[in-house]
Amino acid sequence: AGTAALNHEIASLVQQLAEYERAGIFEGERSEEGFIIWEQDQVLRHQILQSQEALIELRKAFAIAAFHHWERSVQRHFAHESSNSAPNDRPRRSLRSYDRIKQEAINLGYPIDDNLDRVVTLINTLKHNNDEKGTHLHKVWPDIFPYEFKEPYRFTDWASSIEMADQQLTEVFDIISRSGPSPRGGGDLGR
Repeated sequence: AGTAALNHEIASLVQQLAEYERAGIFEGERSEEGFIIWEQDQVLRHQILQSQEALIELRKAFAIAAFHHWERSVQRHFAHESSNSAPNDRPRRSLRSYDRIKQEAINLGYPIDDNLDRVVTLINTLKHNNDEKGTHLHKVWPDIFPYEFKEPYRFTDWASSIEMADQQLTEVFDIISRSGPSPRGGGDLGR
């Protein structure tokens, strides 16, 4: 739903561009020599591109937020369970690493989707933008990159290379949802 406004904006701009091209009437500015300085189709194409890039970045932000929500949920449940145990049985360290959070989620009885590690690799690539995570993401989720993307040798801006589509964001949400915890006690958040 959060991406709907940008999807609507893109569709509207695409329609405006098609109408402009169909009309065949020049709208823009020419130099004194008659050369085109700018034309409305260029403006519309630029706006479409900016909106598409914003949509991709919004999807990335939603993916990061969803995963961080899952982590905090597990941490809260863990803290609640720990506060109900005897003082000597309480863990001395908080849950910080993904591996520890995942293990405690399993210990608390939450289902962990088989693809949650792939989501973690995506999130870490987006946050840290390093070759190790990016290379691994390219191996485990190649279609999250543009089809023409080839694994580079070095100095890749991995986070910018990721092009999440709506269906991939939905997949991230579904994987996280199936990994518990949820308000109703299961891993499904109502889908």
